[in-house]
Amino acid sequence: MKLRELNLISFGKFKNAIFKLDDGLNILYGGNEAGKTTIHTFIEGMFYGFQKPHVRTRRSFYEERNKYIPWNGDKYAGILIFEKDNKRYRIERDFKEDRFKVYDDLT
Repeated sequence: MKLRELNLISFGKFKNAIFKLDDGLNILYGGNEAGKTTIHTFIEGMFYGFQKPHVRTRRSFYEERNKYIPWNGDKYAGILIFEKDNKRYRIERDFKEDRFKVYDDLT
């Protein structure tokens, strides 16, 4: 699997931030508080969400869900594009509503 694009619509300190990733090694670097961990958490959240999987009585979320609520109060969402087996897919996730959609980007 190859990550191709991270679109942080509004996540933590980022608003409308797009990171395009190329073949090979991509390195995200920066000083303290630059957003490296925020980007890592965004990728993880896009694939898995923040809901605890084995809680049956009520919807329970990991603390990261509240930690990365946008600073500016905008929509809490993002888009991640990736390739697997020469097919391109797009995940769109609304973290606030805990909803997501996965698309085959060709169709």
